[in-house]
Amino acid sequence: MSFSEAQKTDIRFYLGYPDVYRYANPRLENAIEVVGSRPESQAKVELLLTLLANVMGANAGDPAQIDKALQNAGLKAVESADDRIEFGDSSGEGTFSNSQLNSVTDYGRMLVSALSSFMGVPIASNVFGKGGYVGDQWSQTNGMSSGFGFLMNM
Repeated sequence: MSFSEAQKTDIRFYLGYPDVYRYANPRLENAIEVVGSRPESQAKVELLLTLLANVMGANAGDPAQIDKALQNAGLKAVESADDRIEFGDSSGEGTFSNSQLNSVTDYGRMLVSALSSFMGVPIASNVFGKGGYVGDQWSQTNGMSSGFGFLMNM
């Protein structure tokens, strides 16, 4: 048994590797093949991918956890004619919704970290961050091998 092409794409995505540079990343591609050849290991990775899909919203009909948090982003209080409810963290700063969003993205990062640790592959870029593509230095930063013991210089 092995990972489906969709699962392989998800693994690359969550670990932050540019899909266009698959050829330059034998470490990740080999890890995908090795882990996918072991049913117990594959099941663990599939569980992590399912949890990550819940965070990002890949399940039809069920809003993503991150979307739910974004709906409340910036919300500090709700008022009606009879009552007022204020949201806040323990400091009373009124940042519950922001901390809710931070909690969801931190949870996503934690799952990606578990995926990285289990597969033995470094995280190339933070898909739950604001930075986007980090440039072609990802191969040098993560010590990607050319397959011949040399570091890739891109």
